[in-house]
Amino acid sequence: MDMPLLNMLLDGLMVLALVGLWWMWAQQAKQRKRVEILLEQATAELQESTRLLTLVMQKFPEVTQVEEKKTVMQQTQKNADDTEAHIQRMNAQDKAATQNVAAIKAKLKSQTHINQNSPSDSTNFSAQIMRLQREGKDAQAIADTLAVPVAQVRLMLLLQAPKV
Repeated sequence: MDMPLLNMLLDGLMVLALVGLWWMWAQQAKQRKRVEILLEQATAELQESTRLLTLVMQKFPEVTQVEEKKTVMQQTQKNADDTEAHIQRMNAQDKAATQNVAAIKAKLKSQTHINQNSPSDSTNFSAQIMRLQREGKDAQAIADTLAVPVAQVRLMLLLQAPKV
C-alpha cells in the first residue's frame, strides 16, 4: 500500500470520526434542549403549585373558622332542640300536676260532707280525733273518717296521750 493512499484513508477516517463526533454533539444538544424545555415546564408547574398552595394556606384559617362555626351552630341547634323537648316535657308534667291538683281538690270537696268540721282549727281537730278514739276506732278508721293521712292521726294521738 501506498503512503498517500494510507494518508487518504486515515484522513477519511478522521473526517468520518469528526462527522460522527459532530453528529453526537448535535444529538446531545437536541437532548439538552428537550431537557431544558421539560425543566422549564416543571418549573412553571412547580411555581403554579406553590401559588395555589399559598392561596390554600391563606384560606385555611377561614375554612377552619367556618367549620368551627358550623360545628358550634349544629351544637347550638341540638341544645335548642333538647331544650324545646325538655320544655314540652315540663309543660306536660305541669298539665298532669294541674290535673292531679284538680282531682285532689274535687276529692276533698266530695269528702267535705264526711268532715263538716275543718281540721284548720287544731283544737277542734284534736278533739275530733280524741272523741273518735274514745268511741273505739283505730288510727286508720279515724283517718278515713276525717279524710286526713294516718300519720297525722297517729301524731295527734301521740301528742294527746297521757304523760306518765
